[in-house]
Amino acid sequence: MKHPNGHLDVMHIPIRKIGEDNSTVTYQFESNFWIQDPEIPSRNAVYAVYSGEILVHKDTQECVVIHEMPFDTGGVSSRALRAIKKRIEHGEYPDKTAWSSG
Repeated sequence: MKHPNGHLDVMHIPIRKIGEDNSTVTYQFESNFWIQDPEIPSRNAVYAVYSGEILVHKDTQECVVIHEMPFDTGGVSSRALRAIKKRIEHGEYPDKTAWSSG
């Protein structure tokens, strides 16, 4: 669902490992939620930070969003999935990674 008064940051998405066992790894991804600054209307300000979670199955390398991020229409989660898939293709399950562009 898109929020009428703001937007999620798709340029920088921090991703960190929050759980791991023999068969799965769980990652949390975050995004700043920007709104028009009430004090200076010509600029935006961070209003909140929202998060979602991705589960990785080690045996198949399947990655699934298990907790959707509020107001994400797919732009944030798809980028987070791509960043994680790029790392696990090389057999890595990093403690931290990120999607950055721009």
